[in-house]
Amino acid sequence: MIVRPAREEDREAIGIIFCRGWQDAYKGIIDQEYLDTLTPQAAQPKNINPEITYVCQTGEEVIGVVNFGIARQENDPELGEIRAIYVLPERQGQGAGSLMFKKAQNLLQDRGYKGFILWSLLGNQLSHDFYIKMGMSKTDRIKNYKIANKDYPSCQFEYHFDKE
Repeated sequence: MIVRPAREEDREAIGIIFCRGWQDAYKGIIDQEYLDTLTPQAAQPKNINPEITYVCQTGEEVIGVVNFGIARQENDPELGEIRAIYVLPERQGQGAGSLMFKKAQNLLQDRGYKGFILWSLLGNQLSHDFYIKMGMSKTDRIKNYKIANKDYPSCQFEYHFDKE
């Protein structure tokens, strides 16, 4: 299992991972009617930037994706963010998520960020447990994400490199 920069030819696999990842992770959290309308084609990224998007590959199969960079909607240029991390549902629990998380964490630190944040929809306990296991701390910050014209609350997790 390797984690490498995403390439244009990974676009279809990334679309499948995003689509199936959302349908699995957010079942019972986001309206099922909306989840049922998701397609791999619509979930494909418009642009693939290999500086901020990495995939996990085993053999010839791409099974996970992570996207990271400067924190969005924050006024701190030294704060990074893991914006998305998904693994195909049938491949979860095999170490792909941990490998991708550690790769993003190391690259954010190498690029000079003092720490990073991550937002996760409330109710996504499996993911919350994973972030805590990876050394993140849950903060008190909550913000809403609008998905299909409905607000969904998300909580923030943070990690500071100075605690190492």
